[in-house]
Amino acid sequence: MTLNYSLWSALGPTSLPFWLLLIGAALLPVRRSRWGRRLIGAGLALFVVLGLLPTGFWLMRPLEMRYAAPDLDQITPRAIVVLAGGEDLPASALRGAPEFTHASERLLTGITLARRYPEAELYLVGGISLPDGTKDTDLMLQTALDLGLPRRQIKIISSTRNTCENARATVTRLGREDLSRSLLITSAFHLPRAMLCFEAVNSTLIPVPVDYRTWVLEGPASTFRLAPVANLLLADLALHEWAGLLYYRATGRTLRLWPAD
Repeated sequence: MTLNYSLWSALGPTSLPFWLLLIGAALLPVRRSRWGRRLIGAGLALFVVLGLLPTGFWLMRPLEMRYAAPDLDQITPRAIVVLAGGEDLPASALRGAPEFTHASERLLTGITLARRYPEAELYLVGGISLPDGTKDTDLMLQTALDLGLPRRQIKIISSTRNTCENARATVTRLGREDLSRSLLITSAFHLPRAMLCFEAVNSTLIPVPVDYRTWVLEGPASTFRLAPVANLLLADLALHEWAGLLYYRATGRTLRLWPAD
């Protein structure tokens, strides 16, 4: 998975405009000026589409809006399942303490709800590790303990490396009946794929979306923002998630491309 993310970062939508510009510029002085101009034009066009237009917003919006936040006042959960993904493993190794990315809301929301429902077990689900063996779930556990959550309330599933493995291992550990009364916490844009993975193992949880990347619409112009780098990153993240939905469906990990109503 780390290699896949590295390849996506190097060759994906965020980097592609710059590669096209670089290769096009390199071809200009070597008797391939026509191809050089074409590549430069393609790079500029792609930069405009992904970096200046609100393409990322409109790609991300349906992912984030698929599931609404539940009314937690009406729920007494059996368990709270948090999918890893907000941990910054390299930064944590450098600092010697847990560091997190924008997706830290996954864990923070899980800890908050575990405090609210002390009878519910908090399941931290992950498995990505550093060469020294430190796993994302180690950082999640340490943070939960540092914030005062009792160790007896926390359960660890640390042998999974992708979303559908998360689902299979959680079902094995908790059982389908308990999952139907459990909360699933992950980034809002990631919830469609996560719910499809649980559906593929004949299980359903109550989705709790967090870590929103889009914003409230106040009119058509509010989708635009003059922040090319942020726009590129948003488009890259949304395209990566759509690619994940397609890949999981094509490889049979999920039963459908999009969650049913």
